[in-house]
Amino acid sequence: MPAVHCMPARRAWHTAALAAALAFAASPGAARGPAFDLPAGPLVEQLAALAARAGITLQADGTLPQDLAGRPVTGAATAAQALQQLLRGTGWVAEEVSPGLFALRRAAPPLPGPEATVQPEVRVAARRDADGAAGTVPTDAAAPAPSATRMPGPPLAVPQALSTIDRDTLGTLGATRLDQVIDYVPGVSRQNDFGGTWDNIALRGFAGHEDTGMSLLRNGMQANRGFNAPRDTANVERFEFLRGPVAALYGFSEPGGTLDSVTRAAPWEPVRAAEWTLSQHRGRRGVLELGGPFGASSDTGADAQPPRLAWGLIAVAEDRGSFREHVRTRREMLAPTFTWKPAPGTTLRYDGEWLRQRAPLDRGVVAIGGVPGTVPDTRFFGEPGDGDLAMVNQTHQWLLSHDLSPAWQLHAGAMARRGTMRGFTTYGHGYGEALADLDATGWLWRQRRWRDFVSTDLSAQADLRGQFTDGGGRAHALLLGAEAFTFDMDQLLLRNPESGWRDYGIDVRNPAYRSVLPATTDTLQSTRERQSGRGLYLQDQVTLAPRWRLLLGVRHDSFRQAVDNRVAATAQRQSQSAWSPRGGITWLPRPGWAVYASAGASLRPNIGVDAAGASFRPERGSAREVGVKWQPEQGRLSAALALFDIAKRNVLVIDPQHTDHSLAAGRVRSRGLEAELSGRLSASWRIVAGAAWLRESLPQFPRASGSVLLVREWALDEGGGASAGLGLTHVGERTGDAGSPRLPAYTTARLVAQWQAARGWRLSLQVDNLLDRRYYASAYHTVWITPGAPRSASVTLRHTF
Repeated sequence: MPAVHCMPARRAWHTAALAAALAFAASPGAARGPAFDLPAGPLVEQLAALAARAGITLQADGTLPQDLAGRPVTGAATAAQALQQLLRGTGWVAEEVSPGLFALRRAAPPLPGPEATVQPEVRVAARRDADGAAGTVPTDAAAPAPSATRMPGPPLAVPQALSTIDRDTLGTLGATRLDQVIDYVPGVSRQNDFGGTWDNIALRGFAGHEDTGMSLLRNGMQANRGFNAPRDTANVERFEFLRGPVAALYGFSEPGGTLDSVTRAAPWEPVRAAEWTLSQHRGRRGVLELGGPFGASSDTGADAQPPRLAWGLIAVAEDRGSFREHVRTRREMLAPTFTWKPAPGTTLRYDGEWLRQRAPLDRGVVAIGGVPGTVPDTRFFGEPGDGDLAMVNQTHQWLLSHDLSPAWQLHAGAMARRGTMRGFTTYGHGYGEALADLDATGWLWRQRRWRDFVSTDLSAQADLRGQFTDGGGRAHALLLGAEAFTFDMDQLLLRNPESGWRDYGIDVRNPAYRSVLPATTDTLQSTRERQSGRGLYLQDQVTLAPRWRLLLGVRHDSFRQAVDNRVAATAQRQSQSAWSPRGGITWLPRPGWAVYASAGASLRPNIGVDAAGASFRPERGSAREVGVKWQPEQGRLSAALALFDIAKRNVLVIDPQHTDHSLAAGRVRSRGLEAELSGRLSASWRIVAGAAWLRESLPQFPRASGSVLLVREWALDEGGGASAGLGLTHVGERTGDAGSPRLPAYTTARLVAQWQAARGWRLSLQVDNLLDRRYYASAYHTVWITPGAPRSASVTLRHTF
């Protein structure tokens, strides 16, 4: 029987995160309810064994009396049923706060009361290996708290629409990129990604800067300043989509929400796994995962001391072809991690990443006469002789968690990032006379450019988290923090003279590439931009009554920007400051139900300068939201419905007089409805479904979109399993980011299947665009349209050894 190492009672609350090693999709037999044979005994040890057997995660009060005994659990049962048997008569109950995640609480009150929210957390893990062996190890106490509030607690009580794509779902989908995930999150849509050079998404009809994408988070810290290659999922634990304004917590962001990529921490058990993927167009990918504790004790008894230092390394190499001619992408990533526990209640975590991507810039196809589909989707209108556009990103992140007292904790983080982008690119010019020439003759004017971009980003944050009860008996969960960053970006952009764009063109109906390429002698941009920001934030979650929760938050941000334009010999300076409030109230009318209303504001600086060399004014937004959530206590199915109304001003638009520049002008509004359903329909069926309707928004966003993924699972002999699923995605009609062309609606299908052997082997199959539909995923304007890929398949073999 594995031991659960709980700290002494004087340290009050500790958390035991008891997790199974087998992924949900890889162990379908657990869906039917495994057979249990747990005798009565110490509750902490029974919980570890039950979690490992059921493949679930538990969060438990570390002050469970050491002599508290649980009841025996026998026979086949679901995790909820087994926990109910085990805890009967102990004074404790288990509440499933999200699919596969159970929180242990005192039996009264039935909803978290004051005494249930006043203690800190320290985690302990239990997992079952592929061969069935169980063990217990400490988990990462410095792991980020749920992103919506930065505080532990059930998502049901948060007055905000939340969606999580966990590692199990990533495996089921075979997703290696963020853009392979967003179809299954309501209200999220694709935007211009500069030919696959970076991630660019929109939430609720709001996107970020057209050249860098929206503000995204990494373990709760801003991580998308500058130019960043698309995120690889190999070191991602989960994606948390926070829909609605989050500026009161995270500062600069879109009013439609943001995304937090929570990375995988160093494992506390030995991990050795290799993964191989083969895909069409001569695509291949390899992933190696290593890690474990340093100096682990060979003693597995109740008095064994857990290790204090763990390490991990994830390595990725990928060479991926494309249905597009002359396009091939190569990626390499190294992601080391370390976790150190120097003393009880203190955890320091390091999370690193080095990522390099090399690929030609592919701006897609053109729409002659404004109609997509007039040229083959395989055509490449760049220049193969340009070679690759190379991007290198380096990230170093440190996270610290320290218990100051039983009720108060200090959390801190620091991050250093550096990014480069270098290379020649060729792509079409589609304005004015050039567009008329394309429509009349099929001749596409082209520019050739040289980019040399370098950016550095340093940031730090610290916050104090605590729980207390006021004189009126109301429980408070208080968060007080500060954040600061400095960002420096140097951009050099050269191009061939404008007089040569027509001669450097290409016939889109019969493309012929050049052996002699024009020199990039004109300096289009040579700037150095420096930003710095400071933020102070305060948040309080108040239990007004057993069924009422109030959330109040406010943040003050100050921002400085200096842009030195070496071409125009000018220097622009600006300073901005703003308050970003947030408020929400949640009513819990009955167990498993929540009704909420919230409002908030957002702030986001606009990067760059206009045609006159002046810095842009920052964007400001405001949002209102009401919604209903349903998550029954004894079920793994959850649903949500949300109505929102968002407005933003100072949005960047193309300058009609200077089409290579933008203006900060106008006001944009987005109103709509979102619905979501996820979890288990039965013991053998799993579903992820969502839909969004935009009543009012910019034309570049679909008015209607939705998706569903339905997976059937079977248990096989000797502990193995299999699963098969079908996904459908619908995206409504919309335009390119610049207002043209009009992209038709499309519906695609995806087939997924897995076979899990009992001894560490897993085989997966994904078939995208199963019905081979022709569609267009996104566009910037008429000559930059991204065609969707035709039917394609990939096979992945994973071995844990």
